[in-house]
Amino acid sequence: MGEAALSERVYRPTEYKTFSRKLAPSLNVLGGALAIAGGLGVWVRATELAQEGLAPAEVVVRMGYGHIRGPVIAAVAGILVLTSVAWLLRFRILKLLPLLSSIALAVLVGWQLPQIDGEAAALASQARENIDFVAFHAGYGWGAWCMLAGAILAVLGSLAGLLRELDVRKGIPG
Repeated sequence: MGEAALSERVYRPTEYKTFSRKLAPSLNVLGGALAIAGGLGVWVRATELAQEGLAPAEVVVRMGYGHIRGPVIAAVAGILVLTSVAWLLRFRILKLLPLLSSIALAVLVGWQLPQIDGEAAALASQARENIDFVAFHAGYGWGAWCMLAGAILAVLGSLAGLLRELDVRKGIPG
């Protein structure tokens, strides 16, 4: 009976296993890197088509590093990248650092995106007053999209790390 139970414990293909220990830090690093690039990159981009047959021209570009909030977002994302190593350590209290950093990053990005959208809307309103073009478009630049993707990945990484910690505390193998 002991031998049969041992062989049964060794191989169970349908047994639940928790997330890999490298998932949380990987997602946090990737999200942090995207948020660093996005925090300093192009937030708002406006293009205009002056005449039919011509290529659209970029008329306004607002960069993240031009605002105080851009470097702050990049700094919080940098802290997240540095502290993501804590997910691999045994000290549970240190795992709060990347968790809190990812929450702070998500709050900052969530606060900034509506302001970026308002800035793009203001550019479009200004363009209506000066109609010397065929078409005009103002919207998020690649930096805003990188910030959004980075914040989502960072929160998902921290959620995976938190769920893994709960599973490990219950004794579920990983």
